[in-house]
Amino acid sequence: WIAASRDLAEMAGALNDAALKIRASQNAERTRAATEQTYWLPERGYYAFATKLPATEPEKAAPGPHRERRQARMNELAGAKLFDEDTVLPAVPLWFGALADERAQLELDHLGSSQIATDWGARLISNQSRLYDPLSYHHGSVWPLFTGWVSMAAYRYGRPHVGYQALMANALLTEQSALGNVTELLSGDFNAPFGRSSHHQIWSEAMVVTPLVRGLLGIETTAGGTELRIAPQLPANWYTLRVTNIPAADVRYQMMLLRGTNFTNISLGQQATDLSGKIKQSEKIKRLVLAPSFPLDARITSVSVQGSPAKFSVTRVGDVQRVEIVIERFLRENLVEIKHEGGTNVALKPETPLTGATSKGLRLLRVRPDADGLMILSEGRGRASYGLDFISDRRFADDAAMRLYYPRSIREPKLSLSFIGRPDEYVRRESRSPFLK
Repeated sequence: WIAASRDLAEMAGALNDAALKIRASQNAERTRAATEQTYWLPERGYYAFATKLPATEPEKAAPGPHRERRQARMNELAGAKLFDEDTVLPAVPLWFGALADERAQLELDHLGSSQIATDWGARLISNQSRLYDPLSYHHGSVWPLFTGWVSMAAYRYGRPHVGYQALMANALLTEQSALGNVTELLSGDFNAPFGRSSHHQIWSEAMVVTPLVRGLLGIETTAGGTELRIAPQLPANWYTLRVTNIPAADVRYQMMLLRGTNFTNISLGQQATDLSGKIKQSEKIKRLVLAPSFPLDARITSVSVQGSPAKFSVTRVGDVQRVEIVIERFLRENLVEIKHEGGTNVALKPETPLTGATSKGLRLLRVRPDADGLMILSEGRGRASYGLDFISDRRFADDAAMRLYYPRSIREPKLSLSFIGRPDEYVRRESRSPFLK
């Protein structure tokens, strides 16, 4: 409703209907405020699942593990007006950017955590809930559909590490079971689809494509179809990128990106739409917007378009800063050059979990460098260490939890995160290390 009302306001503005635009905008804000007041649980740091009417009889727990525990929780919820469980469902309003930023960041800490996220996708409900059953259709299974929602939510709020892990959990499912397909649902405890799962599930497969195109690449047409916006949040170890056949109104575009230690170059232009090789000039697209993301400690020194200095704005959200360049007088080929200093980031290599395996992978939640040091919020198995690519010209003081090592050369450092605890449980750590002067 919030997103629909906002879109209606945008369309009303395009049609110069001021009264409808105001009314739709007010509807969106009123509903957003009510959502925050009703669903946010400040003492727990997440949004409740749903409101409900008290029931005269509690729901009956299905057969399966811990049935008595689940029934006791259902008995408690029978008379409640708020279903206050920690679930994956807040990812939907987050995808639409409908929730408060500070609270959204805390919610994403839940959605990316080991309680919701597995190596093969997102559980519907936290595995710490007394309702949790890893074989339940609605109380513990992993749905690639929901995993895609998490990815979109994370990219919307500038949390590319959470977004990429969810995206790749879905993408790697195409290599398991029925090759090229993504199944409907899997166990919450083991990387195995349900026997009753539909193994060629279109909404699961859509949640590979959508987070890739609209999340990681940030491609969308806005402003009533008159603006093409591309806001990529690429993994730190992606240095080149080429995207073709980007549809926008009545034409198609292609983009090439090249980045190094202190520069990011983006070429964006129209491409031929038929075998003649002729390029059609669009009469509908009025402006191009590029908004690539950079680490929080990067300093943007200059932006140029076609070799001439250009205006830009910087917006910080989550783990990134977005550098937005608006091109209103554009050519068939547009070259944008961004010069910057510094920038610290890490990259985790996705790994396909074995069939039937339990979750063992790192949960990379926040990566936030500043002028003084590096903070990483993550979860890992006790007694485990995880290696990441470290992309930065800065170095920091090692400690027991976070250190640098050099398996190949001094120019290619790796970062190791180590966890203390039981090997069969996940441990959350917030690691902070000062940069060396």
